[in-house]
Amino acid sequence: MKTSSATPTLTPPRAQAQALLRLGGFVLAYVLLDWLSYIHPVGGFAITPWNPHPGLALALLLVQGRRALPVVMLAAALSEVLVRGHSPLALTLVLGVLVSPSGYALLARFLTRGLGFDPDLPDRHALLRLVLAAIPGTLLISLLYVTSLSVAGLLPWLQLPDATVRLWIGDLIGVVITTPLLLVWRRPPALDWRTFPLPEAAAIATAMAVVLWLIFGWQNTDAFQFFYLLFVPLIWAALRFALHGATLLLMTCQLGLILAVEVRHYDADTVIAFQFLMLALAVAGLVLGMAVSEGRRAQEVVLKREGELHQALRMAAAGELASSLAHELNQPLAAISNYIGASQKLAEREPPDIQRLRETLQKAGHEVQRAGAVVHRLRRFFRSGELQQERLAIADLVSAAWEPLARRAVRARIEYFVHLPADLPDLYADRVQSEIVLHNLLGNALDALESRDGGHRSLTVAAVAETSHVRFTVTDTGPGIAPALVAQLFESFVTSKAHGMGLGLNISRSLVEAHGGHLWLAESRPGRTRFSFTLPAFRDPDAPPQEMPS
Repeated sequence: MKTSSATPTLTPPRAQAQALLRLGGFVLAYVLLDWLSYIHPVGGFAITPWNPHPGLALALLLVQGRRALPVVMLAAALSEVLVRGHSPLALTLVLGVLVSPSGYALLARFLTRGLGFDPDLPDRHALLRLVLAAIPGTLLISLLYVTSLSVAGLLPWLQLPDATVRLWIGDLIGVVITTPLLLVWRRPPALDWRTFPLPEAAAIATAMAVVLWLIFGWQNTDAFQFFYLLFVPLIWAALRFALHGATLLLMTCQLGLILAVEVRHYDADTVIAFQFLMLALAVAGLVLGMAVSEGRRAQEVVLKREGELHQALRMAAAGELASSLAHELNQPLAAISNYIGASQKLAEREPPDIQRLRETLQKAGHEVQRAGAVVHRLRRFFRSGELQQERLAIADLVSAAWEPLARRAVRARIEYFVHLPADLPDLYADRVQSEIVLHNLLGNALDALESRDGGHRSLTVAAVAETSHVRFTVTDTGPGIAPALVAQLFESFVTSKAHGMGLGLNISRSLVEAHGGHLWLAESRPGRTRFSFTLPAFRDPDAPPQEMPS
């Protein structure tokens, strides 16, 4: 009889070192942000109109829960000593360590347990929960901290209202801008930096700098009347880069705003007024960025559902084809079997009845032809009927076929290249069926590249003009096709994919051949796989006729 005992799981030293390094980075970032934002303080306390460090603390508490509270308290204690110069035994340090960190720990617990907040910010409901809970939560924490200072005799009661408002707007703007930024960017988007639109990102940053200069650069101008111009780069960033872009631009705008008001030497009341405007800007930018993010996620879901539906339709069509073949071929196959049996008996006679044997074999041959006609007719039905050929621009065809796959390629960090000569003619083909063929080949190439571990991964689409056709080539740097599959590659239900149907290449070849073209595997070896196919080029009706290639 075997017995087993539970063995405690030990954290590897490397994981412990990484955890300590992350916590040390948090403490350092907390103290640094407190030092950078220590402007217009009240009485030497942590009461300023801009406090990004509570937003940092709230993000950590939302992700790690109550176990992060001691680290937040340690960071708050170091801030009191290093930034404000308080004694380690001073009452102000004790209040700063106990009130604000504990308050934000309760706020984080209320969000996650009471409101069901998801730190991944998956939708606008999570974002609104964070903002709506932060407004009264930061107000209550600010009121408790300022009141505790007044009760302890460290702050006059007459300053309580102004100090509360200053701390509240500072903490609130810190939470609204810093916390979403950290929650969103802890899982950065899958960007291929080789194809990332750096010029556009630089243009957005330049627009932000120009707007800040327009607001604060003119000495004799009322800065408030131009503040609305900040919406221009914010909307641009949100529409182009969704919530990730909006959060990053809001933090950049906040830093620029604080730098500008310090350079212009605005008083505390003016800074608070700007921070209220910044709050409105931040909420609008976050909502817009989240709306764009949700729209893109919804589009990806729709594309995924369309792919699943297309696969289901292909499976249904394959089942219908199999049923139709079984039904339609049953009679000719039975007749062929009977004729072959009769032919064997006629051949075994002594002497053989040659005349009747010849007639029986002819009848068997007719049944074979009939079976072939049945297969051909069902094959045409499976190709969705007649073609609807029209004039097509090759660039538009390539773009339409690639568009649903582009995000997938970016996430997988696959380079995509298109080589289309300027003198290419248009096509004369069925738009939908041509897109299906090219889309299927591109999707197969992406599957192959995603299965490759390491190495350069790229996908290239090229086209060249031939006599009366245009030859397309899809090349990838994947692992190649197994030699055992090459001979059967275009047959139905032959596939190397774990969940593939093995119908894509068979259907694609049928669609290409229906246009009078060809589809073939041009090359396959590790690091290079190339498929080619041809489609008819558009010919001017007034031009002399040309022979189609066989």
